[in-house]
Amino acid sequence: MGPLSGTAGGTEQRFPTSAPLLDVLRSLPQPPLDRLSTGDYFFISSAVILAFVELPSIRALLDSFTARSAIAFWVAFLTTPAAAFLVSVAIHKAGHLLAGWLVGFESASLQTGPLWSRLPRTMALFHQQEPLPLGLALIRPKRRHHLRGRLLVLLLAGPLASLIVPLLLLMSLRFLRAPDSLDSTYLLTSFSLNVLGVLSVLYGVASLLPDVDSRGNFSDGARILMLLENGARARRWFAIFELHLLLNAGVRPGDWDEKLVAQATAVRDESLDAVVASWLAYQWAASRQNLMVATWHLEDALRGSAAAPEPLRDRLFLEAAVFQAWFRHNSFKGRFWSDQISKLRLLPDLQQQRLAIALRWAGGKPFEAWEKQQVYLQQVRQLPPSPVRDMVEGQALEWKGQMESRMLSGAWATMHSHPQDFEVRSSV
Repeated sequence: MGPLSGTAGGTEQRFPTSAPLLDVLRSLPQPPLDRLSTGDYFFISSAVILAFVELPSIRALLDSFTARSAIAFWVAFLTTPAAAFLVSVAIHKAGHLLAGWLVGFESASLQTGPLWSRLPRTMALFHQQEPLPLGLALIRPKRRHHLRGRLLVLLLAGPLASLIVPLLLLMSLRFLRAPDSLDSTYLLTSFSLNVLGVLSVLYGVASLLPDVDSRGNFSDGARILMLLENGARARRWFAIFELHLLLNAGVRPGDWDEKLVAQATAVRDESLDAVVASWLAYQWAASRQNLMVATWHLEDALRGSAAAPEPLRDRLFLEAAVFQAWFRHNSFKGRFWSDQISKLRLLPDLQQQRLAIALRWAGGKPFEAWEKQQVYLQQVRQLPPSPVRDMVEGQALEWKGQMESRMLSGAWATMHSHPQDFEVRSSV
């Protein structure tokens, strides 16, 4: 964390009211109501239509279950469709992950909060949104070469798995010899595989429909079109990947190419990509000690935080609290933003410590903040050696230097103010 100056060379002029969210002049945007995407409408409507079309066959099958076993009837009627849907989703995601592994991607983390502990400790320093969320998994590329083609393979693998795997299961069922007297087990297996096949194919087709959901996530079809068109949104996505690769390689944000940051933030829409791009641009501007530009990018990220996943949203609120407490010395606004964090205990320990240090400093307890910063620095040094650890240690040392410089400046100003006070009292 470096000191931030108040100049922004070569950028448009704005005023403090340009950041009404960050300055607590406007209420936070509320999370949007979950709406059905085009793919959701297609999946639900198609499943309902097929159920009505096949209603006579389904009824005859269920009647055969009832004649043999009441348990088999209820399992087939209630459990099988729900289980088949979950399996179809798992097949789709597994196709993405397997293809990603084959073309040089790796799993970064799991998106659910309680599973953050599985992150490597160095990655837990950041725990920000990776550029490619796939359900619960967040994956990232190991390298940047031929990224466009590898992404196309990864995105197409999910729908292909949804179409191919159930068909293979149904074909294998046809090769199995049916028993002379059809028992409940065989009927239930056949019914389950048929339901799985139908739902999986519908899920695969639905994922190919281009759309953006209420959380700002692009569908597989929208991403594929994005890559084929290679327009501004695709270039933004590539830039986000590049910045993540630099960050994970331990490259200081202030050393990132300004053109790459500009490419990442060139498109402003309501997608999650825009939020992630603004978040990365904030780190770049803050590391370059540019308070004005950092304020704008953090404001942009907060503006889209309502639709962001909860871990990223909490991370943005934490950074807003640190920004107000440390850079602007405003304890009230720092506390306000820290109170917005819904699951503080699930954030990485080192980030929680950053927040505690900044709040102590803004609360007029500089020595306590300095002591806690020493503990923070020692914990960073205890992490496994890596470029990321080295980068964070450098930032911690820079923060320590700023803190000591401010403390000395305050002590010097206090010391020199006493003779002046004495002269004033003497003249009176």
